[in-house]
Amino acid sequence: MPESIPNIQNEKYYKLLADNVTDLVAVYSKHGTIEYISPSVYQLLGYDPESVIGINPEDLIHPDDRPLLKYNVSLNGRRDDETIIVEYRLRHKNGYWVSFESSRKFIKDSHGKLVNILAVCRDISNKKQSEQKLRENEELYRMLADNIIDMVALYKTDGTRLYVSPSCFALLGYTPEELNGRNISEIVHPDDLPKFQNDVRVKAYKGVEKFITEARILHKNGTWLHCETTIKAIKNERGRVAFFVATTRDITEWKLAQNALKESEEKYRSLIESSDAMICMIDAEGRFVFANDKRAAFFGTTKESVIGKTIYDFYDKEKADVFNNRVQKVFEEKRKFVYESWAEVNSKEYWLRATLQPVIDAEGVVYAVMMSTIDITNIKATGEALRKQNDELKQIAFLQSHIVRSPLTNIQGIIALIDEDQLTAEHRFYMGLLKQATDKLDAIIKEIVDRAVVVRRQTMD
Repeated sequence: MPESIPNIQNEKYYKLLADNVTDLVAVYSKHGTIEYISPSVYQLLGYDPESVIGINPEDLIHPDDRPLLKYNVSLNGRRDDETIIVEYRLRHKNGYWVSFESSRKFIKDSHGKLVNILAVCRDISNKKQSEQKLRENEELYRMLADNIIDMVALYKTDGTRLYVSPSCFALLGYTPEELNGRNISEIVHPDDLPKFQNDVRVKAYKGVEKFITEARILHKNGTWLHCETTIKAIKNERGRVAFFVATTRDITEWKLAQNALKESEEKYRSLIESSDAMICMIDAEGRFVFANDKRAAFFGTTKESVIGKTIYDFYDKEKADVFNNRVQKVFEEKRKFVYESWAEVNSKEYWLRATLQPVIDAEGVVYAVMMSTIDITNIKATGEALRKQNDELKQIAFLQSHIVRSPLTNIQGIIALIDEDQLTAEHRFYMGLLKQATDKLDAIIKEIVDRAVVVRRQTMD
């Protein structure tokens, strides 16, 4: 053996090692008093080595750990070469407790009698704190899982449940015991199961760690609930998916509301598209956010092409400025306006009547203007023709009334000149009939003139 390597029996060599290790090395007498302790006791526990030589360290051991330590270091049933590993807490000089893992070995003489106990102690405070933190986190997460409103479940990759939170009863009517060990496919609607399984295969096994899927799930009472499930893949140390954590919530009411909203939207969209009016919606920036087919056709394009554009894309600047000012007025005053105007689009002239209505959100803010426009070109033309016709009729009635009234006035004047006292009874009778006829004719002429005036006024209005 080379001389540079000390003899393993050299006590000084071993003491040199013990004095320089970071772990705590101690040699106890068979009575339990400390005969040697390494200098690391100062770094680990704050004591000078000399101050603890000759004492029994039992007073430094946490009271709760003393019975366990005595039991573990008992000689009864121990082999001579057996090393005992035990954990316990020692009091630091400053009063707090430090966790140690101690490896103890009994040293006996040639007759098998106990001579010393060798202990090598390692500070495991950080390890203990980490374990405690882990336990606290596990308890916290379990508490959260057990008390969360959503159902939390842990699945094997084949879909078998390993754990399900108690909230499964409130959600699905099952107890955790009724669901644990069962496969998820047993309660997923058959029509939704292929998509559900495909989402898991495609997304989870292609590296998507977290995703959301929807499916109908069977309640214990036999009804189907629309549920949204957030699935997270848990991978092992080799990077392979080992488990799935799934959080499931009931979205039945939301789903029904969405379906009702969709039906409502489809109904009103059908009404809007079947309307004879040109309907569109314009935002605060003057851009079209909606247009029905008739509005798009009026512009000579598709409604998809209208969305995002402004009125300046379809009218000249002068007309567009007028239109834009009217839209802004609705935003400012938050009330409806009705306008009639002439416009030229695609080389064709139109008279249009536009109703501009503010669209107000729940907070009372106008976020858009709804405009419903009808083509009144024919109405305008018809009205103008009627006015002309009525003017002509009035002129005819007026002329006719004067032509008829002139001889009637002459007759009435002649009648007034006749002295009825000079007439015979028979002539007075005929004179009465003549007066009745002229009065009636005068009333008819007056009625013709009055009606012509009324018709003229109505047409002008």
